[in-house]
Amino acid sequence: MKKCLLFTIVITTIIAAVVACKRINDPVCSLLPARFSVEVNPIIQNSCTSSGCHGAGSSNGPGELLTFDQVKNAAARIKRAVEDKTMPKGNTLTNAQIQQISCWVDNGARND
Repeated sequence: MKKCLLFTIVITTIIAAVVACKRINDPVCSLLPARFSVEVNPIIQNSCTSSGCHGAGSSNGPGELLTFDQVKNAAARIKRAVEDKTMPKGNTLTNAQIQQISCWVDNGARND
């Protein structure tokens, strides 16, 4: 019984370490630019706010997505919605755009 528990703990630790290393050293994110001002914000502005869904005065989902702080505060929700392809409504993002948003969020959602 103790050997089984020890084995389970060791395997779980190894899996957690591999997953953590993969996220940190994600080869796609290291090759794909994901800067807020250059790649991510234009996607948000063209796909989320210009349609009126998350423009001025919006109360849809996370509300307005007009400023860096608004987008950063909603970053995890935005990532989940674009990866699930539930957003943007009535619009489609390319796989590269989805990956740029995901990488930006995974890399700390910095304002660069």
